Amino acid sequence: MEWKPERIVILVDHANIFHIIQELKKRIDWKKFAEVLAPRSEGILIAKIIYMGVYKQIRHQKQSFIDYLLSLEWIVVTLPLKTTPKGKKQQKRIDLRMYKHGVGFVQENMCDTVIIVSGDGDLSELVVSVKELAKKVKVWSFQKSMAQSLKDEAGEENVYYLDTIMDQITITSPHDNK
Repeated sequence: MEWKPERIVILVDHANIFHIIQELKKRIDWKKFAEVLAPRSEGILIAKIIYMGVYKQIRHQKQSFIDYLLSLEWIVVTLPLKTTPKGKKQQKRIDLRMYKHGVGFVQENMCDTVIIVSGDGDLSELVVSVKELAKKVKVWSFQKSMAQSLKDEAGEENVYYLDTIMDQITITSPHDNK
């Protein structure tokens, strides 16, 4: 039987990994990031989508980041930040958008593997749906932000930690990125 490359989709919950990246004082090389998570030897990357909350007026720094991602052929899905009753800004409904896109790719038979980059337990249902539709799922997250429910639904063999690949996906020189 002839080897057929996997068709891979990457879905990134930016807020879920952003704060840890900041704590580590690292910057991600988003080109390398996609290459490490979906190496060519494993298949064809058909879509890489990053989801992020934004203020109504997108700040210059955030717009520069979005432009950088677009230049690397990432699809950037933005949703407005919501204010909590305590005045804190939060992104809402990102998990629902990720669910809709992930299941859509699978139902339309456009991919064989969905890579979820998030530790958010709200994405457990996406994992369940992808598996029920007989497709593969991989979950990448930082160890400290991985929800047990997400880990349980994905199965230990499908869970990977960004902590283990930071040396491969971070920018080594301040001149490597905008």
